Parts: sequence; structure tokens; C-alpha cells
Amino acid sequence: MRLHPSASLVSLFILVGACSLINAPDDVVPHGAGAGAATAGTSSSEAGKNSTTGGTSSSEGGTGDTTPAGGDVGAGGDVGAGGDVGVDPGPGPNPTTGMLVLATQTDKKVRHLSVVNGRTGKELADEALPVAAIAYDEAPARHAWFVFTSGAFPASPTGAADLEVRYFFEASAKWFVVGRTTALPPPEPDQVVALNDRLAYLSHRVVNGKAVSALTVLDTSDLTNVTEVDSMTAGAGETYVGLTGDRGSDVNDGALGGRLRLMVSSACVASGCDLAAQQVFVGDSITAGTSVTLDHFVGQPRFVKARNEDKLYVALRSTAPSSRVVVRSFQGPDLTAPTLLATLTGFVGDDVGGFTLAECEQGGVVTDVTGGKLIAFHLISGTQHPVDLVSPGGPIYTEPFGPSVIALDSSMAPGLRAFEVSKAGTMNIAINERSVWQPNSALMPLTGAPRRPESFKCP
Repeated sequence: MRLHPSASLVSLFILVGACSLINAPDDVVPHGAGAGAATAGTSSSEAGKNSTTGGTSSSEGGTGDTTPAGGDVGAGGDVGAGGDVGVDPGPGPNPTTGMLVLATQTDKKVRHLSVVNGRTGKELADEALPVAAIAYDEAPARHAWFVFTSGAFPASPTGAADLEVRYFFEASAKWFVVGRTTALPPPEPDQVVALNDRLAYLSHRVVNGKAVSALTVLDTSDLTNVTEVDSMTAGAGETYVGLTGDRGSDVNDGALGGRLRLMVSSACVASGCDLAAQQVFVGDSITAGTSVTLDHFVGQPRFVKARNEDKLYVALRSTAPSSRVVVRSFQGPDLTAPTLLATLTGFVGDDVGGFTLAECEQGGVVTDVTGGKLIAFHLISGTQHPVDLVSPGGPIYTEPFGPSVIALDSSMAPGLRAFEVSKAGTMNIAINERSVWQPNSALMPLTGAPRRPESFKCP
């Protein structure tokens, strides 16, 4: 889906002709991306006060200050005011090479912000910063990174978080901090969705002295001044356990905000909890829609929204009727026509650590926390291929430019493994670890987000 650029960013411009650190002769162009995209350059701000890479924050001392060394925020009114701040989305207006931005930590639990080459796994930049969650906005003329910071990971439900909006200049491997917002509801990692000029995420609110699950929506129309739009808290006996979404409205992909699927756990008893999907419409406020019951489950479920069709995928340990980890799909805005795609017979335990799709290869991938496995499966036939991860299964992301699936292991450094999912005939898939992937970070990954192209289309 393509969006109209925000009015606040009209004055930003791209300098053409600089090279990118990520570019290489064997880079793979992602599905639907043009190979001839222009290469963006860097602005004069990189050499001056806005360079933050390599700086340290006072977070190592536990003060909670998240300002990197030298990280002035758009000083002089450059951003959105006709100044000299170029946008280097890397490279070109529509990125054609991969990048992964991660929250990592040392063996002493000091957190960092790390930038990784999506093709090789090599670390491009590293900065001490107490990262709590990360999201990427691929909208045209934006290509912005949202980096939440907090005193703990995961962020304390009864605390607060700060937010930094950033650009990454690849030609110099440096960050530019566009704006900062403080005292926001604390985010849950891997539960952040970028909409049109809005950012929605699962959080918590303190109600009558207790932390309650919440949905928070931020106004990102002005990246230099992100503000809170609205929030919605869970009802008695409810917990928000997942969030997916689409930009725009049913009739206008470019409309403000978008449509969310808020996953709600309720009516918990010894045998498990009910799972429902709540429609939520986001614009100038939050509007709740209808709710649909999906399953009865235990453990930690995971959810993925397809990008090339209106379909929701759910992976969880179902207690009715199979008592197995299952993957189901639900079609359309009303989540009708539920389909059982796979019963993951080799899954151990109750918690799904991560879930992602390789849509063009008709594949899905989940990780098993307790069993320490990654399981790839065909979205139609359900055939499965397990991979032994040795350590507990954690977050996984589809890196569309590789293309590959990247698995995070928070127990070791560099803790990053990349797999290629490919078609094998009409009703099967293959999964192979990528030999070109050679990460070199000395830090352990916690959470992150991959860069995505502006539009998604299978070849």
C-alpha cells in the first residue's frame, strides 16, 4: 500500500548519488521492488552535531537519560523547515536492500541499539541505548524508525517510556534523531503497528494502582513532535495478547490511521482462556468495532497479518479440540471462514516464541520456546520442516530483501540466524540456513524490526 507523504515532511529532500554501505554486487532485490531505484545521499548534518553513532548514553549508569552523545534533535529547525536535513532511507526513495535494527544487550545487561546488514548479518552501527521496542514506518518520504526506551526490558507495566524518532544515514552509518517524546505508556516488544500518520502499540496503564493492558495510539504526522492520540484499556478479566493491522480504511488505503485487530484473552480458567479478535478503527481517536471469538488456548499465542491479502494467521496451543499447537487463518474484515492450516505435532510446551510469514513462498515459520525449535510449514498443505535451534525459540522476522527469516536468540552473541524459505514443488517448502549470513555483533539480541519496502508484491 502506498501513502501520501505527510505534510510535515514536504520540505525534506533526498540528495542523489551517494553510495550505500549495504549495497553489494550480490544484493537481492526484494519482491516487488524496482532494481533501478535511485541511491540516496547524506546531508551535511552527518558531519556535525546530529551524528550519534558510537556515542554512549548515561543509561549505562542507570539514570534513564536516553540522549546519545552529540544527538541534538533537528537543531535549528532543520526538519520540516526547509533546512539541510536530507533523508537517506538507504538507498533510494524506496529501499532495495535489507536492514535490521535491534535492541541488544551485553552480558552485564546494558542495552544497545544495533544496526545489522540484512544480507550478511554484519553490524553497521552500535550505540548504548536502553531500547524497549522498535518499529519501522515504510511509508513514502518517511522511512522512519521509532525507538522506545525505558529503564527495563521488557518495559515495566507500571512505568513509562520515552520515544525517539530516527533516520539512519547508511552512507556514513550514522543516526539522525528527528524528535523525542517522553512519559509515554510503556510498550510491549514486537507489538507495534505503523499506520498512516499513526503508531499503535500494546502497552499498560495504571488503573486504581494496578497495571492494566492497554492499546495506545500516537500521532506521528509530525515526526519531530509525536503526541498521544488516544488509548483503550482492557476490561475486567481481559488481557491484550496481540496486535496486527492495515493502513487506511476499507475504501481508501491512504486514509488517516487504519484498521487494527486487537487480540483479547478473557474468561481464563484452569483449562485456558478464550481468545477473541476485536476490530479497532484508528483515526483522530480509537473506535472499537465488532469482536469475534477465535479459540480457547493456553500459553503465549502469536499473530501475523498477511500483506498481500486480507487474512489473519494465528499460532497458539489450542485446548479445543486438539490440545496441540495449531496454525489457523481467518479471512476478511469479519474473520470468517476459519481454516486449520497445520497442527505442529513436534511442538513442545505452550508458548509460541515468534511467528512470521514468507508469503511469496507460501510458507510460515514459528518458534518453539520450550523445545528450542524453528518449524517451517506450507500455508496450504501444512507440511512441516523443523530446525533445531539448540536454545529457546524467540522472535523471528521476515527480511524481505534477502529474502530470509531471521531468528533471534537472546541467550548468546551474536544470537542471529538466517534461513531461506523456498518453494519445493506445488505443495511443499524447503528451509535452509544461509551460508552468507555471518553476524559479528558481540551483543545478544532482544527484539527488533526489519526494514520493509514501500509496497509488497510477489513476482
